[in-house]
Amino acid sequence: MEGYLAASPTGLQAALQGRQIAREAGVALATTLSDVSMINFCRPGLDAIIGQGLDYLFCNEEEAQVWCGSQDLQLICQQFSQLARTVCLTRGAQGCVVLEGGQQTAVPAASVKALDTNGAGDMFAGAFLYAVTHGHSHTQAAWLANQAAGRVVSQYGNRLTPETMGGIKTRFEKYVAG
Repeated sequence: MEGYLAASPTGLQAALQGRQIAREAGVALATTLSDVSMINFCRPGLDAIIGQGLDYLFCNEEEAQVWCGSQDLQLICQQFSQLARTVCLTRGAQGCVVLEGGQQTAVPAASVKALDTNGAGDMFAGAFLYAVTHGHSHTQAAWLANQAAGRVVSQYGNRLTPETMGGIKTRFEKYVAG
């Protein structure tokens, strides 16, 4: 589910209905907080989408700080750990933190020069979920997600070419192989 759905009554209703259908079918639930403005103006809808918890929650550090009203990373991690089984907190050049089962795993960022952050969060979430649904660990998934998001921010525009995706996949296979 996309957090932006909380911005409209019909979008929110669709997200909540989809959430219920997914739960009844035993399908994992994932969402993103989408943007600081969503937290500031649509918090009740986001709370409803999160409900009694998710399987996966994706957010960036600024969104997490606004959500918690704090810049204390440990407090943020503690609060977010209660919202989902697995939380991915992206931190730009500092990589990401994966929160799961009371554990925090820091995964380094790709070394890039950021030009345009538009689309980075969506790319991160998509790459992470791709890796997880293909049998990889959450740490491996976060590594792939950091690489893909790093490529997105190193260019203008939020789409990657098939060649670029192929290069990321090749590096990922080498990373997984050790």
